Amino acid sequence: MTARTIVPGVAALAALLVLAFVPQLVDAYYLALAISLLQYTVLATAWGMFSGPTRYVSLATTAFFGVGAYTVAVFGEVLPWPLVLLIAAGLGAASAGDSSL
Repeated sequence: MTARTIVPGVAALAALLVLAFVPQLVDAYYLALAISLLQYTVLATAWGMFSGPTRYVSLATTAFFGVGAYTVAVFGEVLPWPLVLLIAAGLGAASAGDSSL
């Protein structure tokens, strides 16, 4: 391992550690803002990874994003968060597996 490979790994680990403590360091507004920014970053990255090289316009990425947001919104009101995440992961895996067949 060289310094060229270690430095990005240490920087990514430090960034992950800072992100892990964001909920304890900021108020509710900035936490919601950070979560929204991360969501749209992931959505834009997924869109760019597919549509960038292939030049296809596909709405599948936004459909999966919408299914996840809807699932969390509906079940988040009445169920504990670990169960909500389990349901969202199951629906996401099922719809991704179904659409890839």
